[in-house]
Amino acid sequence: MAKKEALEKEAKEKKEAADKEIEKKEAIAAEGDEVGADDGQHDDAAQDKELIKKMIAEYVGKDGEEIEEGEAQEMEALAKEAFEAHKEMGASAEEAYERAGHALKLAKHMACKAEAADKGAEEEEEAVEAKAVEACDDAEKKDEKKDQKESDREKSLKDKLLEAQGKIAAMEATMKKEEVEKYVETKLAESKRPRSITKSFREAAGEIKSKEDFDAKWDLFQTGIKNSRVELDWGLLGEKTAVVKESKKTATGKGLDFSNLAEE
Repeated sequence: MAKKEALEKEAKEKKEAADKEIEKKEAIAAEGDEVGADDGQHDDAAQDKELIKKMIAEYVGKDGEEIEEGEAQEMEALAKEAFEAHKEMGASAEEAYERAGHALKLAKHMACKAEAADKGAEEEEEAVEAKAVEACDDAEKKDEKKDQKESDREKSLKDKLLEAQGKIAAMEATMKKEEVEKYVETKLAESKRPRSITKSFREAAGEIKSKEDFDAKWDLFQTGIKNSRVELDWGLLGEKTAVVKESKKTATGKGLDFSNLAEE
C-alpha cells in the first residue's frame, strides 16, 4: 500500500513539473515579440527537446536508464510527432503532453509484447529443433544398440556353430574309431589265430588309427610269426617214440620179440 502511494506521489510530482514546463513554454512563447525570431525558434526547439526527454522518462523509463541510445532516438522522434499531432488536433499543451506520453507508453508496451512473442517463437523453434536433435540422437543410439545386438547375436551364432562342429568332429572320430575297432575284431577272428597271438598283436601294435594301419601292422606281425615258426616232422617224432618204448621193455627183460629179426 505504501509503495503504491509513493508511486502515485512520484507520478503526480512529475506531472506537476511537466505542467510547469508547459506553462513556462507558453509564457516564453507569449514573450516572443520581445525576442528575435531566430532566438525564439532556437529556445522552442531546446524546450521541446527537454520536454520530450521528460515525457520519455515519465512514461517509458526513469531518466532513460532502461532505454538504449538507438531506441531513445526513435522514441524522441515518435514522442515529438505524437505531441505535435495532438496539438494540431486542438489539444492543449498539457493534454498533448499526456496523450503523447500514453501513446509512447503504448508503443513501448506493444514493442515489448512483440519482442516477447518473437522470443517465445524463437524459444519454441529452438525447443522443436532441440527435440528433433534429441530424436535423432535417440534414433542413432537405437541403431547403435541394434547393431550391437545383431553383432552379439552373430557372435553367439558363430560360437554355437563352432561348438556344434566340434561335437560333430568328436562324433565322427568316435564313429571312425568304432568302425576301425570292428574291422580289427573281424579280421582277427577271420585269421583263426589263437587268442594269445591276437592279444600279443594288440599289445605290440598299439593304437590302430585306420583300416590301412591295421592291415600294414597285421601283415608285418604275421610275417614275423611265419619267419620264426619251427616245422615239426611228425613221422620222425613217431619213430623216436617207438624206440623209447622198446628200450624200456628191454631194460625190464620183458616184451622182447625177435620174430622180426628172424624174418629178416
